Amino acid sequence: MSPESDGPTVEEAIYDPALTPLILRCVKLQADEDVNENSVEDRQKRVPGFRQQTLAALTVVVVGAGALGGEIAEGLVRKGVGTLKLLDFDTVDATNLNRQFFFIRDVHHAKAYALARNLEPHGALGTRILAWNLAFENAQAAGVDLSCDVIVSAVDDAQTRIAIARFALEERIPAIYGGASQKADYANLFVQEVDGPCFACAFAEEATGQRTPCPGSPAIKDLFMQLGGLMLYAIDSLFMERRRTWNLYGLCPSDGDLTTSGRVEKRPDCPICGRTEPP
Repeated sequence: MSPESDGPTVEEAIYDPALTPLILRCVKLQADEDVNENSVEDRQKRVPGFRQQTLAALTVVVVGAGALGGEIAEGLVRKGVGTLKLLDFDTVDATNLNRQFFFIRDVHHAKAYALARNLEPHGALGTRILAWNLAFENAQAAGVDLSCDVIVSAVDDAQTRIAIARFALEERIPAIYGGASQKADYANLFVQEVDGPCFACAFAEEATGQRTPCPGSPAIKDLFMQLGGLMLYAIDSLFMERRRTWNLYGLCPSDGDLTTSGRVEKRPDCPICGRTEPP
């Protein structure tokens, strides 16, 4: 797929009905009076450091409604995030059904809308879901309300990841990135914290990269389930007392010795967040 056909152009997006989001709200199941143990959130509220009220106040943007985006979005809805905003310009294909949160009825329909509809009955804590059939850059250009507390990159495109990095730096919000290797045998997770190193500090080769979507590449659900779970944990760690010592995590299901975690430092020469010294 060429860059020109990677999504609707900005000019098209300005007049596109996709600028009006699909808006849904999950039910909020009330616990029996005086029986707190019957509440939907009871078990997760017992996890040390987890705060339901904090999650319920958050707005999260998830860019990409495919395998990884679906895992993260489902987790956020089930856990009870306050507002979830979904962006994806693509449509559901039959090859997506083995790992993405779609059904046969969704084939040929917009991924963002289909995912939103499929998520809605899985939530019981009142999450508000907004979905746009737009690429991230086009949504930005068209003035879509992308205000949020954290933005999540669940796409395989270098230019979109860099656009997300710039957006997060400008808005002074954290960003979380996840992606799998071309053989689907390894995955990376990076947390771009406010005032910390950016995505390009961790993956310098992507800072000047071209569009890199990889249709037809190997992909399997088990890897995205593990990566999605780690990304959900990372979201909590940014706003709650859930301990995280790393900002870069490498996941290798086949060999625990190749699963790594650590901290990337800021690069002074980073083209995205680096400081240029005055002459």
